[in-house]
Amino acid sequence: MSDLISNIATQNYCHLNMKKPKSHIWRFIFEHYNSDSTWSLNPFFPFKASTHGNELNYIFGINFFVTPWRRTEADKTVKKLTTKYFTNFAKWGDPNEPAGSSEIYPHWDPLSEDNIEKYLNITSEPEMRDGFDESKRWERMGYAYRAFVE
Repeated sequence: MSDLISNIATQNYCHLNMKKPKSHIWRFIFEHYNSDSTWSLNPFFPFKASTHGNELNYIFGINFFVTPWRRTEADKTVKKLTTKYFTNFAKWGDPNEPAGSSEIYPHWDPLSEDNIEKYLNITSEPEMRDGFDESKRWERMGYAYRAFVE
């Protein structure tokens, strides 16, 4: 479902905007998951993994799934990293620490025309990855969708 709702649009946006001069796009997948954060909904989920919007629990410090939950050390690490990346982006237009900062976080590379498939995989040990999950399939679906709506 996320392919249809979010990922096709994200992929199309990245492809279109990478052609613009001075375009800077940072992409992420929020893979960190603590089943306690969705415990009241777990019986209804067909999977046990991070869902769309799960990162909001960590950015804003509240649970949008309404249920209280116990935060692990990994959750606290992810909250600190995610808050820092998003705050930096809001302040400076770049999620990375400014030069001269004493804090060290893994570098989040923006997309480039040479590699439009890279993304930051957000976990308690974030890392840059290539191959934004089956993007070629999304591209094909996106072409079909655009042909349908045009």
